[in-house]
Amino acid sequence: MENLLLEWHEASININDLVRRLKGYLADIPVPKSIRDGIASFDRSLESYDKATESDDVEKIAQAAKMVAVYGQSIGQAIPKFKSAEDKVKNLGVELLEFSNKFRSLVE
Repeated sequence: MENLLLEWHEASININDLVRRLKGYLADIPVPKSIRDGIASFDRSLESYDKATESDDVEKIAQAAKMVAVYGQSIGQAIPKFKSAEDKVKNLGVELLEFSNKFRSLVE
């Protein structure tokens, strides 16, 4: 079980890193509401996940981890619809979606 929790933790760090990089690229340009909302929801879910990891409730940790993956997927799916995004942003969106899909499969 400890190895699984460690895998989840590492995956959440990777996804968070991708979201932070996207935020850096998108900081100075107008961004569609779907992406802004996805990032805000991701930040809240990551905070919930961090709080859940302080408990011994594996079910609570799993549910919070799943939401990190879900909102990572949401952002990753929204990026290709952002027509004026640069290629590096679109590539990060694809990478985020792939990581989030794998993470969600791991948690489920």
